[in-house]
This record gives sequence, structure tokens and C-alpha cells, in this order.
Amino acid sequence: MDQRLSLLEEDYKRAVADALLALQASGIALPASDKEWALRQMAGTGVLLNGAIYHKHGYGCSVTSDGIEVDFDFGATGVVKPPDAFRLVGFCGDRLQHYGFSSTAELEQAVANDG
Repeated sequence: MDQRLSLLEEDYKRAVADALLALQASGIALPASDKEWALRQMAGTGVLLNGAIYHKHGYGCSVTSDGIEVDFDFGATGVVKPPDAFRLVGFCGDRLQHYGFSSTAELEQAVANDG
């Protein structure tokens, strides 16, 4: 695996874990399935106890904290799905070079080569 991609995915997974903990600490239970999440009646946007902002969407959620957004989807069993190139690009934001990528196309190519 491309070391740059490995580092990025590790940071993404940590950010998702932090987001899930913040949701739970704020009284938002994690779903048992993607459909349960999609059908859940709750505010579409809100502020979590740690100050992060969440946006519920479809089968997933995005959480923004300290200017970094992590977007993820829940799978059929409620487990967060692995990130695709779109989510990794979004997570990087303007930090592509921090991970050693010169462009979104280069990151997308690394993801394609990994699959």
C-alpha cells in the first residue's frame, strides 16, 4: 500500500472514531443499520457537546471540528464503511501536501491502485 495513503486512512479512521464518540457523548446513539440511521428522526444539523458540528445525511454523517471535516456512511450492520476517494479528498481539504499528494487526481489514483 502507498505509505501516503496509509497515513491518510489512519488519520481518517481516527477522526471517524472521535466523531462517533462525540455523537454518543452528545446523546446520539449509533445505528444498528444504515437504514435505521437514514430513517431516524433527529435534527439534520447540530452542535455536539465538544463543539463539533454534525450534519446528518442519507446513510451517513459529517462532523466538523477544528476546521477539519470527516464524512462517513454507516453500512448495513451499522459499522462505518471504509472511505472512498471522494471522502478522503474531502477529509484532506487543503492538506493534500501534508500527506504527500500534489493533487486530488494523484490521491484518487493512489486509491484506485490500492483497490
